[in-house]
Amino acid sequence: AQVDVRGGAKDSIVDFLVEQRNINNEMGYRLGAHATLTGENIKTRLFPTKPIVAYRQWEVNTDNHLDFNYNSKMLDANVVIKNEKSSFALHTEPTDDPTKENIFLKVKNMKLEEWL
Repeated sequence: AQVDVRGGAKDSIVDFLVEQRNINNEMGYRLGAHATLTGENIKTRLFPTKPIVAYRQWEVNTDNHLDFNYNSKMLDANVVIKNEKSSFALHTEPTDDPTKENIFLKVKNMKLEEWL
């Protein structure tokens, strides 16, 4: 297998894309992330919107994000990864208490061994 990792870091921004091909040149993985780091936050989004994981085409919502505030320890998430059979969704919602939030995780027909 051949694995390529491309990307870089400049100031407070980190981008990377991981691609893996097997001996037959079939794409096994193509998934990346863009992260912006500040003094109190890390803001992350996945790309491309049609990644390949475990030799399967997936879709990632275009407005996906996973943000974490170090000071408040609060997560702000909206990530949906799906294909025709499986899905993974993570999102958060605020509550009446500003120090708490609701975190929702929905996993459907996901086989973790396929991702490894």
